[in-house]
Amino acid sequence: MHFQIRITREGSGRFLVMCGERRAGTVLGGGANWSAETAAGSALGRFSSKARAIEALVAHVAQGR
Repeated sequence: MHFQIRITREGSGRFLVMCGERRAGTVLGGGANWSAETAAGSALGRFSSKARAIEALVAHVAQGR
C-alpha cells in the first residue's frame, strides 16, 4: 500500500501528518524526544527521532486503524 505523506509544521515542535487525504495524527517534540498521537487521540509512544514517530503514524494508518 502506498501513501502520499504530507507533513505540515503547526508550531514549535508540532507537526501534522497526513496520509493521502486522511489525517494520520500529530508528532510532537524536539531533539531526541518525540511522541506520536493518532488522529483519534491515542498515544503511540515515545521515539528517538521525528522520522521514527512519523513512521509509527504511517504504519498505524496502513494497518487500517
